[in-house]
Amino acid sequence: MLTRGQAIVIIFFFSTILWIYKFDKYKKSNSLVKWILIPLYLIAAISAYAIVSISISLYNFNNVPNAQEDLLNELKNIKKELERRKFTFRQK
Repeated sequence: MLTRGQAIVIIFFFSTILWIYKFDKYKKSNSLVKWILIPLYLIAAISAYAIVSISISLYNFNNVPNAQEDLLNELKNIKKELERRKFTFRQK
């Protein structure tokens, strides 16, 4: 099974090959620009992925404590409702 990182590398690899063979206007020349643009494309694509991943991680990290507090409050409310209906909890 592929991990997310392996899938990203495979997508970058195939998109680079597609870019070289289908869309590269320098394909039939020995231009140095071709060898500069390919690494720049890969670096830009990986940088964009890293920025999005870090942004999502920071967003999720900042929201987890609030969600945990909401969950604990909801559990307290459920416990109060069950106690109000005379439901008894077993103690081990």
